[in-house]
Amino acid sequence: MSTTIRVRSLPTKYSEEELLRLCACFGEVVDYSAVGEGGGASAAAAADVTYEEREDALAAAANMEGMEFNGAFLRVFVKQQ
Repeated sequence: MSTTIRVRSLPTKYSEEELLRLCACFGEVVDYSAVGEGGGASAAAAADVTYEEREDALAAAANMEGMEFNGAFLRVFVKQQ
């Protein structure tokens, strides 16, 4: 069963390719979507990343939480199914 994580606090300008490469270190990514949180010009950059295996999503969330990515510290959590 696939599991999705939400990656928050992304830098305003980031490469989707770089983010997906980082995420792929933890398992097979089956879906990705950029998400704007908030509204207007101050919307925070975020992304939903879906893994094939729940264990991979849990590992990604645990290891990426607080990680520096292009000058920003990531906030990552597993989305409820």
